Amino acid sequence: MKKTKRLWALLLAMVMALGLITTAFAAPTIDSGRKASLSLYKYDITAASADGAWDAASCVSTGVQDDAVTDKLAKYAIQGVEFSYLRVASISTYSQRENGQYKVGVLYGFADDAVLQAIGLGKADAYKRGNGVFYFTSDKLNKALADALADNATTVKNALEIAVRNGGKAMPETDETGHSKVGGLEQGLYLVVETRVPENVTSTCNPFFVSLPMTTIDGKDWNYDVTVYPKNQTGSPDLEKTVREDKNSTGKNTGSLTDIADGYVESSDLKHSFHKNGTDRSLYVFEAPIDLLSHITLYPAGWLEHSYVACCGTSIQPVLERLRQNPKLDTVYLCLDNDEAGEDACDGMLDTLEDMGYDVERLRPEGKDWNDDLRAKRGGHG
Repeated sequence: MKKTKRLWALLLAMVMALGLITTAFAAPTIDSGRKASLSLYKYDITAASADGAWDAASCVSTGVQDDAVTDKLAKYAIQGVEFSYLRVASISTYSQRENGQYKVGVLYGFADDAVLQAIGLGKADAYKRGNGVFYFTSDKLNKALADALADNATTVKNALEIAVRNGGKAMPETDETGHSKVGGLEQGLYLVVETRVPENVTSTCNPFFVSLPMTTIDGKDWNYDVTVYPKNQTGSPDLEKTVREDKNSTGKNTGSLTDIADGYVESSDLKHSFHKNGTDRSLYVFEAPIDLLSHITLYPAGWLEHSYVACCGTSIQPVLERLRQNPKLDTVYLCLDNDEAGEDACDGMLDTLEDMGYDVERLRPEGKDWNDDLRAKRGGHG
């Protein structure tokens, strides 16, 4: 049983806590001049779970590669996945007295608070501060990220992905074994997000932190070459109306990384809405499926090549999910209704998408919406 648990130790579904070591241990001093590396292995957890080859309940993260794991899950490897990473904090140690003995703890120093805000932490939550840097323990960061994702998963996920997209770097795509690696990294705390996935992957993994270096499992040494096993799911998602996650949200994007939310529908999934994938780089965005279909009827040229999404409201979440699932997209056409709600939603989407580096253009129907235009063209018949 112990051997089995060790076998699965590296397959933590939520690897956000993988690199964040406990705050008290007896490891030697960090070799500050040593570079670090990060390795990733991507497996189809949906298929592995169905085959009984993966069990989340038995997983404990260690950060060390286990050949037995990679051999057992080799047939579930996912090729063509891209992760991006951003160093968000420095790493340092401090001494503390515990039960009559001095032990070493780890602190992560943040000079920028964008990521902290996204996971609900403020400067007042810091363990200490100095010279404009705010230091947090791993326990505090772990809990904040877990709580933020549990309370408002899609909004937090998008905010962190925007942060990495704006300042991070991409790892090589995973190879046929599901492996990707980047070396020569400066020591510190890294935020890692999934930025490109194959068509059959329907759910990207949650963003996660990795500490470089991190302590070994016994807490007696440092691991400068960390391996993680983030989770993916494959299959066909249900087409559901998309929503904001908080019923009390105003539905407006204030421009903050932490405030991207819109129209609410009970028991629905923010990520998946009515959509069509194309082959070119353009994405057309509508409020309702009928407007999407009406626009295609009115302007059929090139429709097979274009990508389309109906937000089933004015949420930006379906748009962000389409962009995440289709990294080649670089131009967004906002075709929302020609009314106050549509204009307000377009303003918010435009600010967010331009900040992410996309080209954005507003396309207005002549009437209130594109179905009105189609009905007018047909003499009042939709």
